[in-house]
Amino acid sequence: MKRRQFIHAAGAAAAGIGAAGLSAAGLGAASSGAQAQTGGVLPPTRSAEKPVVWRLASDFPGTLSTPRAGIETLAETLAGITDNTFAIDAAVPPAKTARQQTPALDALQAGDAEIAYTSTALYADRDPVFGIGGGLPFGPNARQFNAWLLHGGGLDLLNDSYRQHGVRALSGGNTGALTGGWFKSEIATARDFAGRRVAAIGLGGPLLERFGAMPQALFPQALGPALADGRIDIAQWTGPHEDERLGLASHAPFYYYPGWQGGVQFSFLVRIDAWEALPPRHRAALAAAAARAHDSVQAHYDAQNAPAIRRLVAGGTRLRPTPQAVLTELHSAQEALAGDIATGNPGFRTIYDSVRIFTAEAYLWWQVAEYTYDNFMIRARAQG
Repeated sequence: MKRRQFIHAAGAAAAGIGAAGLSAAGLGAASSGAQAQTGGVLPPTRSAEKPVVWRLASDFPGTLSTPRAGIETLAETLAGITDNTFAIDAAVPPAKTARQQTPALDALQAGDAEIAYTSTALYADRDPVFGIGGGLPFGPNARQFNAWLLHGGGLDLLNDSYRQHGVRALSGGNTGALTGGWFKSEIATARDFAGRRVAAIGLGGPLLERFGAMPQALFPQALGPALADGRIDIAQWTGPHEDERLGLASHAPFYYYPGWQGGVQFSFLVRIDAWEALPPRHRAALAAAAARAHDSVQAHYDAQNAPAIRRLVAGGTRLRPTPQAVLTELHSAQEALAGDIATGNPGFRTIYDSVRIFTAEAYLWWQVAEYTYDNFMIRARAQG
């Protein structure tokens, strides 16, 4: 409710400016000052223009505080930059269950919203490129992914591909490294996935299917109920902060780490026709607000995951390291899967090759400084 109240308030404030104009006192003060400078001819004022109000659809439930904060940050920043002439209204709120939910991409394509907040990984079954844009198994870490998007041509490549779906993307945050998920029983090898019903998004589902798993793509609010009633045996989402809020620990005791998805990338998807109808200053403002939300979301995960993992372990969660042999087998299978998809999909091949080459180069620097520094600091923390 808090998120919707805030965003509706922003939309209402903008609508009030457009409908009522300036207050009588404000109009008088503005008139006298402007007339003194222009000889009695009032210049046009931006604050009196009819505001733009965009409806937003989201694939995330309100219980997830980080995506909610991302939407709030976008709305608040956009209103501030544009002096309330461009507002976000959560006109298509997320439903409480996946069965009641209209996917945000569908809301965009049906014309029920102008902008959506989601991870495109939820739509990888429609287009495997969405699986890259939402976070690639064994892909770059969060910082590397952001570098690829902004300085490696990644966002342009993705948007060239997304155009066929009538949308374009603005980066909306990254979860950082994922956990491997919640398991009802332990695993020792990749073959232990056989016969297990797994909730995994993006290309993670088809990857686990190669080991005999039965993947399902579920919206996050459906994960807890599916674990509880036995429809799935393994649930993967993001990390301890959100997994705790979804109540996953109540239904599966084993929590594996690290994950192998790299990270889940969030996006603000915008209908292309709505984007192209915006004046240039509003496009720039929207891009700046999305960039601010991106930074805020990623920082929120980094701030919240450490206390969350402490609480989960204190509450009985059994942390388990993902066996190195399992990671190795999954990595090899991911390369084979991507190769198979690329064979019949040149667009996928172009984007996959781009992110793969960029990531390999980025890890050269990680190997020299980032990893070695982190490794030292982790050991120093353990010593005292």
